[in-house]
Amino acid sequence: MLSKIKLENWRTHKDSEFEFTQGTNVLIGNSGSGKTSVMDAICYGLFGTFPAIQRRETQIEQLIMNTPHLQDYAKIELEFKHNQNTYSLERTIYRNKTPQAKLLENNRLIAGPKVKEVTEKLEHILEFNYDLFARAIYSEQNNIDYFLRLPAAQRKEKFDSILDLEKYETARSLAVKVKNKIKTLAEEREQFAQAMEQQINVLELQDLEKKAQQTKEHIQKKHLQKQEFPANLEKLVLNQRKWEEKQAEFLNLQKNLTHTQIQIENLRKEIQTSKYLKETRMQLEEKIKQTTQELKQIREQEKQKAVLEEKQHQIQAGLNKLKKEIHAILDQLPQGIKTTQELYTKQTELKKQIEESEETLKRIDENLQNIHQELNQGRENFGKLEGKESEENDNLNSLKKAGAHCPVCRKKLEQNEMQKVMDDANKNLEQIVHEKKQCKEQIALLEETIRNQKQEIEKMRIELKKKANQSNTLEMLEKSFELLEKSKKEQHVLEEQEKEHLQIMVKLATEFSAQRIKEKEHTLKELEQALELEQKQPELENAEKVLQEIQKKINTLNFSEKEYKESMTHLEQTKAEEKFITQEIAMLTELSQTMEAKIYETKNKQNEVQKYKEHIDELKHSQEQLSIFVNVLGQTQAELRLYLIETINQAMQDLWERIYPYKDFTDIKLDISDNSYDLKVKKAGLGWIPIEGTLSGGEKSTAALITRIAFSFVLARNLGWLILDEPTHNLDSNIIARLSLMMREHLPELVDQVFLITHEKEMENAASGTLYVLERDKDNNGITKPVQKI
Repeated sequence: MLSKIKLENWRTHKDSEFEFTQGTNVLIGNSGSGKTSVMDAICYGLFGTFPAIQRRETQIEQLIMNTPHLQDYAKIELEFKHNQNTYSLERTIYRNKTPQAKLLENNRLIAGPKVKEVTEKLEHILEFNYDLFARAIYSEQNNIDYFLRLPAAQRKEKFDSILDLEKYETARSLAVKVKNKIKTLAEEREQFAQAMEQQINVLELQDLEKKAQQTKEHIQKKHLQKQEFPANLEKLVLNQRKWEEKQAEFLNLQKNLTHTQIQIENLRKEIQTSKYLKETRMQLEEKIKQTTQELKQIREQEKQKAVLEEKQHQIQAGLNKLKKEIHAILDQLPQGIKTTQELYTKQTELKKQIEESEETLKRIDENLQNIHQELNQGRENFGKLEGKESEENDNLNSLKKAGAHCPVCRKKLEQNEMQKVMDDANKNLEQIVHEKKQCKEQIALLEETIRNQKQEIEKMRIELKKKANQSNTLEMLEKSFELLEKSKKEQHVLEEQEKEHLQIMVKLATEFSAQRIKEKEHTLKELEQALELEQKQPELENAEKVLQEIQKKINTLNFSEKEYKESMTHLEQTKAEEKFITQEIAMLTELSQTMEAKIYETKNKQNEVQKYKEHIDELKHSQEQLSIFVNVLGQTQAELRLYLIETINQAMQDLWERIYPYKDFTDIKLDISDNSYDLKVKKAGLGWIPIEGTLSGGEKSTAALITRIAFSFVLARNLGWLILDEPTHNLDSNIIARLSLMMREHLPELVDQVFLITHEKEMENAASGTLYVLERDKDNNGITKPVQKI
């Protein structure tokens, strides 16, 4: 039994609390007052969802209150009793966080904070899930007659779904599919086994086993032949190594012989080509000494010349630098100024012009101040004239308003006197306007004069600034003239030094030249080579002795290239024979393994065919058992359907008598015919007839309500809950009164706890438990306020 629910920030419920008792609990209120939100909260609290969420008509965040103030979370707290235990359930949803939940049994936490964990634990305790709750317990608003609105072709499928009979059809369908798959698998395996049997040839297997044995014997013989090769190969390898050592020594002697022959030939050529071949060693040394001394003197002169050239280069660089500096100074000088006197004259002239310009500026400034004073006086006069003009206008207006009376003394005036006064006033006004115009023209002229004077002053100041800059530039040029004179003097000194160095370099160039150095160096080299060749004569004699010794060793070595090649060929042939036998053994071994594998494969096929036959027998047996199971499922489904429909019809008949107030239809039932479900009523004199085309809208609503209540009795008898949302749609006042009475007095005998949501005032009488009236100011987006009446 559900004893309490508390809602915090749940849709329009800011802080609502409801306590429920056994019997029929009624929530009554206008549309939008928050009645259905309470039932949705019960469903969400139990299972974490409700029908509108399942149909994706409502998002989770829409459940959190957003008016009159936006909230960050919504919380549901439920308390119910089941099997003598008290359970407390709490679920919280957030805008930006994961929902949380917890479940307590007798104040002890048994699940949470994970939402899924709490839902699974609760379903285990209540022994039913959300689907059963939605089918049997929770009847939504405007959805009670849903089954009557279904087409006849869909009604059986939907009723079977509500009665939870579709699982039998699903199981039977799956069993048929499995049976067909097993049948197909058995046929495929039987075909495969037959194909494998055709592949197995017993005679071929025996022949293969015989050939495999012969191959093994052949391999053993080849292994015996291979055992003879190692000893022979060892002897041949030792003999080949001796020949290789002789060959290496022979090749080395041949190499040394060739090298020595080339050395002797080169020494002979060098000795014969020297032009100093007849000179003695003492003569050669004296000539080398003399040539070296001459070469040293020439090189000293060359060094002196190089020093002079470097000095000449420095002088030339200095001259170039001075010329650039002189040109740079000349380029800076103004046009027409090339001497100091010209610079002084230009500077004096500029100073005089600057003084004259400053005097002129002073006179213009004084004149401008006078004009400003005159302008201010003109503006003051213009302001006075405007005041007089305004005063004269006021006088004229006063005269016009005064009529034939003097505006000052209120004395009555004659017509001619009045006209004379008006004429005098107009003349004064015209005189003032004329003077005002002249004054304005004079002001404009003065302002123009001031603007022109200011422009002239600005031009003169710019020109004066330019002349001042020129004067400063000329003062700076005095230093440039001093630097120019100094640079010209340095240039003259360097040019004199350049002439002196050029004379010395010309003298050195005529006495010595690079050609003489080359000639002396060549002579010195030839003399040194001749001296070296004198020492090479003993080297030549020694090389000839070495040549004779090498030739003697070659003769005593007794190396034969032919015998060396024959030994190598014999060794390679023996190795090739051993390799061939090894390859032959490997090939025969591979052939033997292939035959053994084929023998093994064939025997495995024989075993596999036997296993397939045994498995095929098992599959055929399973197929027979599944056929029996399919038949049993169909019979069970049919018998269970008849039992459930019979139980539902008994409940419907009892409810019809208690709710329907008229005598034209005495009974109601759910009829199964032609593989469809039809709702029928019993009419006096006509018997059982379908409700389609027979009952009015209100009568159909009564039939739908009775059907819905009867389904709840059958499917959720162990829970004892029933939720009806606006069940009085299309019902007349008599039926509503009977329904109210039945729900208060009879329904609690069948169901432990009923929750009724309605806007019908009459349904207040249905409450045998708690009655709440829900109030809400919808015009101002107010919150729901539940008021308990019972």
